[in-house]
Amino acid sequence: MRRPGIISLPTDDKSLKYRDFLHKVSAILKNGGVVVAPTDTVYGLLAHAQKKKAISRVQNIKGRNIKKPMPVLVGNFKQAERFGKFSLKSKKLVRKLWPGPYTVVVNGRERMLLGAISPDGSIGLRIPKNKWLQDLIKITGAPLVATSANPASKKAAKTVGQAAKYFLNAQYKPDLFVDAGLISKRPSIIIDCRVWPPIILRGRINVKLKAQSVKQQRKR
Repeated sequence: MRRPGIISLPTDDKSLKYRDFLHKVSAILKNGGVVVAPTDTVYGLLAHAQKKKAISRVQNIKGRNIKKPMPVLVGNFKQAERFGKFSLKSKKLVRKLWPGPYTVVVNGRERMLLGAISPDGSIGLRIPKNKWLQDLIKITGAPLVATSANPASKKAAKTVGQAAKYFLNAQYKPDLFVDAGLISKRPSIIIDCRVWPPIILRGRINVKLKAQSVKQQRKR
């Protein structure tokens, strides 16, 4: 396998360089490739969410249990509804949280994302608060699976250099690394909206919620 390259995320999102960059990354994803790239939380392993082989590659690169689902990034709420089933209450909640670092677990629509839905039929969806990721999803024309860029037993990479140390000499490698400098944020907060009140499976909600009652729970 050819050694993956490292490219920088252009800072001017109005430039031709930025558009060329998006098309290059999108082409890799459309071909079933895996890209290490910055998100609005940490560096992530990104792949086309409707390509089973791409999802399998992410699982191999990360050394992740195939029964453990990965979050799916979508561009807008309409797209989220295509892949997940939301109750009226959960719709109101996610409209307060998205876009942002909140992965919402709902029951999936099985025919849409067979490779990204967990064995129990659930799916984790998120709209990132990150313009370049939203642009990438739009150009790719599909949602993206996204999991932190680190082996399953290691800490999430905060720099592309750290991610490269994890994966460049590993048996399974990504196809490209996108460098955006240091990212010192935490992984997304995970909220299970299949029940009500919803349960926080990881992290804490830092926004004010009106009438919703959200239970704090570290593990299922």
